[in-house]
Amino acid sequence: MIFGFLLLFITVCTIPSTGLLEEMQGKVASMGMAKISVNVQDADASVLTDGVGYHLQSETLEVWSDGKTQWVYSPSEGEITVSDAVAGSDDIWQNPAVLLTSEIQKSYDVVSEKGSYILLKAGKNRKVSYPQIGISLGKNLLPEKIDLKSISGETYVIRIVSVSPFSANPLESFRPSEALLRESFVNDMR
Repeated sequence: MIFGFLLLFITVCTIPSTGLLEEMQGKVASMGMAKISVNVQDADASVLTDGVGYHLQSETLEVWSDGKTQWVYSPSEGEITVSDAVAGSDDIWQNPAVLLTSEIQKSYDVVSEKGSYILLKAGKNRKVSYPQIGISLGKNLLPEKIDLKSISGETYVIRIVSVSPFSANPLESFRPSEALLRESFVNDMR
């Protein structure tokens, strides 16, 4: 369930951006690789990302993507499902790191940037999982809370516990270990 909320925001007149979204994205990008700890509906998770690849960890599953391939590991089943990643996806459902990159602006328009709050809405004829996204920023311009409004009208709140630079090798961080691949049942859907 966490993966669905992280993976991973109507036609409106766009108000010119004051650059707040770009400032937030630049702040995170300047870290190189970032570790983001989140809380979604009282469940904790972390996402390690460089804006393209990511490694999401929660109590119930683990997801890796190098931008080309996605691996979803269910510890309770001992199974890894492998599929093609949606390369360059601008939908948070497909790529939870998309908010941190300029890719988000392919599908979403900045409707409002007031104070430390950014409101994004899906552009005309865009099919995304969340047609509206609200981002609350802290004084340091890093995200503190993300409100995702789904197609059905439900709102999901992602609380950002921390965002910090992280040093790791992307080739090792954004794919499961060879040992885990050997130990698990691998269901390759490609």
